[in-house]
Amino acid sequence: MNVSVEPRGAELPAGLGFDLHQLVRESAANAVRHGKASALSIIACVNNGQLRLDIEDDGCGFPFEGGCSAEDCKKSGVRPQSLASRVRRLSGTLSVGSGPHGARIAIAIPLGAQPARSAA
Repeated sequence: MNVSVEPRGAELPAGLGFDLHQLVRESAANAVRHGKASALSIIACVNNGQLRLDIEDDGCGFPFEGGCSAEDCKKSGVRPQSLASRVRRLSGTLSVGSGPHGARIAIAIPLGAQPARSAA
């Protein structure tokens, strides 16, 4: 696994740490479990008030080639459900790319985001 954070020492809101950890953990687990990946690259970049995560693997990808937004993937029934739910709760966006040599998940989360609370 290759992990890169740009810029070094970037500050994140305290409440985002747990969600960031869960997004990376689940992405890695999905890449290995579902995609049979043997290599994983994670790039985290803080820029212009948002956190961007780019996660790529060398697995078998999704059952399509090309890319789709979370909404388009949802309509076709293909997407990482719990990742999409967490990203949506953080007011972020998620897109999925897939090809014969792996998959790519791109996540963007505004740094001022507060997790949406579900109605009880």
